[in-house]
Amino acid sequence: GFAARLPHLARMKLCCRLLHARSLVECERGNIDQAITNILSILQLAHTLDREPYIISTLVQFAMQKIAIGPVMHLLSRQSLTEQQLLKLSAGFKDAYNSEGVGRGFVLELCTSMDIFKMRPRSLSYLFQPLVESEDADGLGDMKRCVQIFSRPISEITNEMKFMLEAYGSALQAANMPFPKQFQFSKTHWRTVSQSLDEKGSEVLYPLAAMLLPGFEKFFERCAVAKAGLDCVYTVLAIERYRLDNKGSLPANLQALSPHYLPSVTIDPFDGKRLRYRKITGAKYMVYSIGKNQKDDKGQPGSRSDKGDIVL
Repeated sequence: GFAARLPHLARMKLCCRLLHARSLVECERGNIDQAITNILSILQLAHTLDREPYIISTLVQFAMQKIAIGPVMHLLSRQSLTEQQLLKLSAGFKDAYNSEGVGRGFVLELCTSMDIFKMRPRSLSYLFQPLVESEDADGLGDMKRCVQIFSRPISEITNEMKFMLEAYGSALQAANMPFPKQFQFSKTHWRTVSQSLDEKGSEVLYPLAAMLLPGFEKFFERCAVAKAGLDCVYTVLAIERYRLDNKGSLPANLQALSPHYLPSVTIDPFDGKRLRYRKITGAKYMVYSIGKNQKDDKGQPGSRSDKGDIVL
């Protein structure tokens, strides 16, 4: 439930950072195979969270996968990799994204939320007390407020339960959608949820929903960002394999990689079009996603998290 402690998540991230550092050291020493092993260990460690039924576990998994991207790009910029080494990295990143686990956390939170409606006010006050500054603070930590919440007419409590069931139901529906439909639907869905809370007076009718519902739009944004980053790396590795087979020449476009180097052209999870690919100068190039602002900034990474492209 909400009181569950998950101390292993912080430790797992720390292990990933250590493997990240170790990979950079091995790269500089010329131990390419060992550097690759460390990178793949990060991804394998992230996979151990595939079946954890917590939203926070999914978000930590995304963070761990992001940690693996840095040493890959460092390795490619500093060393020449063989076909076999590139294939090993490609295999690791190909299935790194855990699409089946995206909605698992919503199921647990929905069940836990429904269970909270059965709690006594004192138990509810104890559960949420850490979220407020004192007994007199506004919110569920205030015993009086807890009593008020459960002293409402049964019809109001029932309506709030129905509202939360519908909200989580839509989130689970989005979790099973392909990109970019998942990202687009989640934005519309969360806007509808927010408007419903505002229109119906969340302070009176939906106090538990206002406290318990996660930010669906932000969560699915993080899903798309994670997917874009992993697919960009997978595409870069395919380009490097193409370049190895063609005496250093770059492909004219990403279509040239399919089907020999890529099973299919990777799409941008934010708009459904192909990931962008641009040659720069000489042997340099970039692969990028348009990012959360859904605007092609021509490969310019933003200074703010909501602007600019996701660039490798």
